[in-house]
This record gives sequence, structure tokens and C-alpha cells, in this order.
Amino acid sequence: MIRAGWLAVAVVTLLVVQGSEAADVRPLLADLPRTGDLAMAADGQIVACVDEGSGAIVVIEPGSGQSSRIAVAAPPADGARPVAIAFIDDTVLAAVCRSGDAWSLRTWRLRPTEPVAAESPLQSLRLDGAADHTTGNVHIVVSRSSRWMAVVGLEPPVLRAALGGVRIGPPTARLCPRLEAGRLPVAAAVGPDDELVLITTNARAGESIESVAFYGTDGRCLLDLETGLSGIRDVAFSADGSSLYVVTADAPSQRAGLWRLDAAARDGRQVIRPELVAELQDPRAMVCPDPRSVVVTQGAPDRSVFQIESIVQIQAAEPPAPEEP
Repeated sequence: MIRAGWLAVAVVTLLVVQGSEAADVRPLLADLPRTGDLAMAADGQIVACVDEGSGAIVVIEPGSGQSSRIAVAAPPADGARPVAIAFIDDTVLAAVCRSGDAWSLRTWRLRPTEPVAAESPLQSLRLDGAADHTTGNVHIVVSRSSRWMAVVGLEPPVLRAALGGVRIGPPTARLCPRLEAGRLPVAAAVGPDDELVLITTNARAGESIESVAFYGTDGRCLLDLETGLSGIRDVAFSADGSSLYVVTADAPSQRAGLWRLDAAARDGRQVIRPELVAELQDPRAMVCPDPRSVVVTQGAPDRSVFQIESIVQIQAAEPPAPEEP
């Protein structure tokens, strides 16, 4: 597990690259030019994406070769439009939605073949205090234990809600990370040990310095390291939790694309060594349906969804055996 591996770097365990084959890229969805956020069901069989043009939510099955279908119909012109999405279980999808200055958290139970009406959610909860926020850095994540979910990028910057099956409790800032002044989250994921993982940006000396931080269920910071990258738009773990990936925009001395965050040691300290996996055009969102592939939204001005396969894996090396006395 990545955090465990990182924490062990200074002791006995190092992360090492296994394999060197090049990544393969294939299109999954090329006819939705305003594709936005992505979400993946826990079994990796279904990927959902937001159509920012219509406000509908579309689903695709990466391994089936089937075409896409609309899962949640487009809302009316003045209706709440999804911004960020996540699966609560394999059939229930949650979304942070916006209608003018009003934000809400909504869920729908998806049907096998027909779209569900956007205005007929299973549940709808108001998210207050976020009227002046833009949609670019809003994210929603669901814990691996299915006990909690988090909304990131509004106000307060992190909100948690308890899950009881597919029912969402009131969102609250209680036991959430308290970020220092000037530090804002730009992406979020859930770690292998059910940690909340945030990519945060902090303006320092005129340069955007982005870090990755792991937080326990009590809001306590477990690990916080600079990534060496800027312009990060999304973050995800591989399906087996062994690798951590981000997608980034173009930045000085940095190409836009899919990057892997490798653990390393420097001068006795734990650090991150970013490695470019695939160069992409203006990537926006990502999910990892299986240990050796990543699905991304990318492109400008028109976007498309691609699956990147045969990516290099990261595994923890076995610690050295103790010497014989």
C-alpha cells in the first residue's frame, strides 16, 4: 500500500519499479466533446462521466466494448447540473450539483437500460456556504469501507457525511482536515487504508507548490509531502492500491499528462519522485478500473475519454532478511 510503503522508506522498505513496457492508449468515448468528471463503480466494470454540455451523466463499460448510454438524463435549463460524481455502490451514483448559486448533494439509483430523471433523485441535501465557488476544484469521494463520503473544494474546503447503506447523513466539517491559511484542495481520493487523500496547492514566492496529504478518519494528518508538480487536476490510486497517479496541466518545465508519484528517499528524508507515464492534451479527470490501466478525460477544445493500458506497476520490495549472528 502506497502510504505504508512511503512511511517505511526511511526504515527498511523501498518502492521499486517493476517492468518497463510502454503504455497503450485507446479511445473509449469520442463523441462527447464536453466530457467532465469521471467516477468508477467499485468492481471497475462501469465508468460514469459528466456531460458538461447537457448536464447528463453517461456510463461506459471499459472492458465490454459496448457503446455509451445515458444513465441520468439532462436536467431542465434551470435545474441542478452535476459537477463532480462518485459511486456509492455499483448501482447508486452521487453527485455534487450546482444551480446558480445553490449547491446540493444528490443521489440516483441507476437503471440497467433506461436513464433516470435528473429531477427524481433518491436523496438531495443542500450544501450551504459555497455560492461564490467555481466548479473546477470540486470533488466527491466515497470511502472503501462505505462508511463515509467527502465533498472537497467548497466551503468549508472539506465536508464529510456518514453513509448508512446508500443513505447519506448530514454533511459536516467535524473531524475533517483543517487546512492552514492559503492552502486549498484541488483534488481528492481515498487511500488503501481508507484515508482521505488531498492534493493541495499553496501560493509561495509566486509559485504554486502542490502537495499530497493523507488524513485519518479523525482529521489528523498522517503524511504530507510535496509532489514536485503543479497544475494537478485529479488524483487516483490504482485498483490494488499499490500506485498513486495524478493528471496535470501544462506548467513551466512540466508536460501535461498522467504522472505516477513514486516514493523515494533523499538525504534520509521521505520524498516523492514524479514519473511521467503518458503525455496527454489538457487532461481533466481520471479513474483506475484495474491495476494496469487508467481512464482519463482529455483534449482541447473538444474532449474525449481514453483508457491507458499496460502501465508500469509499482510494488513494495521485500525488506532485507536479518543477518545471521
